Amino acid sequence: MSDTIAAFFAAWGETDDTARKRTLERILAPHFTYADPMGSERIAGAAAMSDFLHGFTAKTPDAGVRVVRVDAHHRFARVAVDFLRDADTTMMRGQYFIDTDEDGRLTLAVGFSGMGAPE
Repeated sequence: MSDTIAAFFAAWGETDDTARKRTLERILAPHFTYADPMGSERIAGAAAMSDFLHGFTAKTPDAGVRVVRVDAHHRFARVAVDFLRDADTTMMRGQYFIDTDEDGRLTLAVGFSGMGAPE
């Protein structure tokens, strides 16, 4: 599971549309759904996710995502990530909840800004 999660977040920094789409088609289940805290609706499928990430890299071509921590059980994962600028400057930390199928492909990824610390 950790290899699939690493590939998913590496795709956020991939500027080659064809390479990014191939990666996503390999690691995402056909019924994959994504929800982003900055988005207005859910995203379904590898092609739509690739389009979403194209927009991300177009707006911030020097950005990327680094996986900070993965906690996993029963094919679910809670993932902490840093959104980076210039490969090493952290802009923001976020948290994702991920579900995978029996083949290890992502079926669901839901992102949240921040870590949800109590106020």
